[in-house]
Amino acid sequence: MEDIKTFLSAILLCFEIIIYINFATLIIFPDGMYALETTKLNWFLGYDNTHVIYFLPALLIALIYIEITKKKLRGGLLIVVIIISSLMRWAATTIMGIAIFLILLIPIFRNNTKIFNFKTYMLATLIIFITMVLLRLQNYLSFIIVDILGKDLTFRNRTPLWDITIEYIKENFLFGYGWQNDSIRHSMYNSSSVISAHNQFLEYIYLGGIILIGIYIYMILYINKITKKIRNNKIIQYISIAFFSLQIMYIAEVFINPIIYIILILALYSDRIVAEYNKLKEELE
Repeated sequence: MEDIKTFLSAILLCFEIIIYINFATLIIFPDGMYALETTKLNWFLGYDNTHVIYFLPALLIALIYIEITKKKLRGGLLIVVIIISSLMRWAATTIMGIAIFLILLIPIFRNNTKIFNFKTYMLATLIIFITMVLLRLQNYLSFIIVDILGKDLTFRNRTPLWDITIEYIKENFLFGYGWQNDSIRHSMYNSSSVISAHNQFLEYIYLGGIILIGIYIYMILYINKITKKIRNNKIIQYISIAFFSLQIMYIAEVFINPIIYIILILALYSDRIVAEYNKLKEELE
C-alpha cells in the first residue's frame, strides 16, 4: 500500500506543477498566452478545449489520494483550481467532462450503485453514441447544446466529419487503415487542420477496424467484471465516474495525448488498488 501512496503522491505532484502553472498563465494572459496557425487561445497546457486531458485524470488522482491518505488539503486545493480554471475559459469539452464528473460525485447519485455503476454508464454511452452519432437525434438536446454550451447542432461541423469517416469505414471495416500522417487526414476531410473523426469510437474503427474496437469492448467488459462486486467502494465509484465522463467526451473528441489514458489504467487495476486499500484499513483497525 505504501507503494500506491508513493505513486499517487508522485503523480499528483506532476499534475499540481503543470495545472498550477497553467492557472497562473490564465490569470496573467487572459486573452491567450500565444497563438498558433489554427488556434489563438493557448496557454501553458495548450488550447483551452484540451485542458480537460489533464484536468480529468488530475481530479480522479486527487480524490483517490484523499480517500487513501485522508489528507484533504492538498487534493482539495488542486480540485478547486481545476474547477476555477474550467470556469474561466468555459471551453465546451472541458466544461462537459468536468460537470458530468462533479455532478455524479453527489452522494445521491454516487451512492446509488444499483443504478449508477460502470455497467449502466457504458450502456448510457452506447445509447448516446447510437442516437447522436448514428441516428442524429441531437435536435432534441438543442437547449443544452445551443443555449448552454453555445454550440450549433452540428457540434462545430462534427457531423460531416462523422459522415466522411463512416463512408471510409464501410470500405475497410475489418482491419481499418492504420495510423496515417496528417496530410492524408487533411485530404480526407478537405481541411488544413482536421486530423481525426472527432469521435473516439469512430476513430478506433477507422484506425483498426472491428478488431480494434473489439479489443476496446473486451477491455470494458473486463473492467465491468472486476468492479462488479466492489462497486460500493468509493475508489471504484470515483474511477467509474471518471471513465463515464471520458466516454461522453469521446462522442465529439479524439484524444491523442496519452495522459488521458491514466483513467483507463486506473480502471484496469482498480480491483488491486481496492484490495491493497482494504488491507491497510484492516491493519489500522
